[in-house]
Amino acid sequence: MGTAVVIIVSVVGVGILLGLRNGWLSWFGDAPAVQHPHGEGSRAPLADGSMPSGFPIKGNADSMKYHRTDSHSYDATVAEVWFDTAERAEAAGFALAGSHPKS
Repeated sequence: MGTAVVIIVSVVGVGILLGLRNGWLSWFGDAPAVQHPHGEGSRAPLADGSMPSGFPIKGNADSMKYHRTDSHSYDATVAEVWFDTAERAEAAGFALAGSHPKS
């Protein structure tokens, strides 16, 4: 799995998103999100921070917790990584956040 470093630069109010992937400097702009930052079934947020299509599970890489859409904290959570399923989040080492309704 390659390493991705993202650099955000603001020039006269215009955001530029550059990234260093496998030694190459790339313009991400509206390009697809970084593939598999935490293994299969994961994506980095899009350049504007939004969810990649088909990846509704929010992951917090600092706490290693994930949030399903039924989490009480889902709307307030800023995703550092997105997963397509809860099972993929758990396979990447993330645990279910405690803000979910009890089943």
